[in-house]
Amino acid sequence: LVEARPGILGALGADFANLVKSSLGDSVHILCGQKVIRASKELLYIADGQALPFDVLIWTAGSSANGYFRQRRDLFEVDNKGRVLVNEFLQTKYDGLYVIGDSAAVEHSGTAHAAIEMGEYVAERVIAMLLSQDCEPYKPTQPNYAVPTGHDAAVAMQDGSLISGAAGWKVRRDLDLKALSLIAPEAVAQSHWLQGENLASIFQIR
Repeated sequence: LVEARPGILGALGADFANLVKSSLGDSVHILCGQKVIRASKELLYIADGQALPFDVLIWTAGSSANGYFRQRRDLFEVDNKGRVLVNEFLQTKYDGLYVIGDSAAVEHSGTAHAAIEMGEYVAERVIAMLLSQDCEPYKPTQPNYAVPTGHDAAVAMQDGSLISGAAGWKVRRDLDLKALSLIAPEAVAQSHWLQGENLASIFQIR
């Protein structure tokens, strides 16, 4: 695991990151403060470091706000990350113009949890406005996180508490089912979810 920043999972806090690191033990070699500059078919090139050979590369570069917002300063005010500054109703400085998801400068932006929550809020607000009804300001809620540390273990943040091992894995599986249920009918979501459970049991190392 190669990370450009000083530590892994920086957005989730030091306690969470340290528990993940200790749960992984020696099963994953973690290199922090190492910036990847490019990859060839078999080598990963590190800035000021030795190239690393690999068999399979999984690239997770994170997310960023669309560059369009920086280009249109006449329409949008942005923060130092290029995210749009919005009011308590997720509106820009122009009434009726909303920005949601990774590009909105609000708490927990950059997570699927926040993107779904913002989308639901704006839909409800538009309906309320059409019906000439009042709508409360947007209030973000704390996302639950779960990072797998094995085939049947995970470190999870649930309702502000850290959970690890088999209990963390249960949180992860519950979150998986919830995510699948957002994009598929209940029976289809359940079927795919059970396939994931079966695969995990196949690859468990006893």
